Amino acid sequence: MRSYSHAERIKLKNLPTQTLVGLETEKVSFFNIRSHNVPVFIQAIGITYPTPNYSVSKMPGDTNVIEYVVKGKGYIYADKKVYTVKEGDIYILRAGTNQRYAADMNDPYEKQWINFTSPIFDVIFDQLNIDDFYIAHLPEFANSFSEMCSLADTSVDNDAICYKVAAILFNILLNISQKLNEANEEKTFAASVRKELDAAVYTHENINDIASKMLVSRQHLTREFKKQYGITPYQYLINQKLSAAKKFLIHTNFSVKFIAQRLGFDDENHFSSLFKDKVQMSPMRYKQLNTATPLRETFSITRSNVY
Repeated sequence: MRSYSHAERIKLKNLPTQTLVGLETEKVSFFNIRSHNVPVFIQAIGITYPTPNYSVSKMPGDTNVIEYVVKGKGYIYADKKVYTVKEGDIYILRAGTNQRYAADMNDPYEKQWINFTSPIFDVIFDQLNIDDFYIAHLPEFANSFSEMCSLADTSVDNDAICYKVAAILFNILLNISQKLNEANEEKTFAASVRKELDAAVYTHENINDIASKMLVSRQHLTREFKKQYGITPYQYLINQKLSAAKKFLIHTNFSVKFIAQRLGFDDENHFSSLFKDKVQMSPMRYKQLNTATPLRETFSITRSNVY
């Protein structure tokens, strides 16, 4: 185990597939793993201290990279987008992918990290569907990264440290797996709510009815739906009803009262008031502005359309 020498830093910076800037403020330990049976083959463990011009570009990277942001801010360049990482964030960049990341110029991050390869963890990454990169806010694992850095400082047996580090990494990925499962469950739940809302467009069913049907509180249903779609279930349902109302107004000769009833409104005035509030004009005015010629025919509405 050793740290970069000045000559090694110059050599690293001159590699054709890598651009590494700001390494002078890193504390890095390299490893020479002798055994072929260890769960992880550690290349390096290190700490990067705040440096405004710090940046790394490996095209592609030859190791898996897992880093924890201790403080400050930085950026990940992946999937043609720029992702911001901050204190408490963990990010994973897989071997064989383009790895580009940098510190923020005004608030450069301090981070702890590990570079490694591992057939075992490659399988785990695949199972978690982490193809290129992954970012998660996991401040509870600050001590885990500190422990890895401490092991790098104190261990005299390079092979033995691999097992300890593997246990730490597995615990981190287990937590990520749980978070992904929870996110998938939330997404599935929100999609089910959306399906119920779509089915309620032509009925009197309201948000309380849907919550009762799904055996959850209205508050829980609203929170999970808004988390996924950025809008409350009530707002979504009203938008869908108004969208249907606009189609009726443009393509049929139905009266406003009839349309209101078909969309689950008991009060025509309430419907007209809501329409005007959202569309900035009355239903009849909307019809006048969006109907080019007088309508001679109406399309038929089947029971499946309206109930």
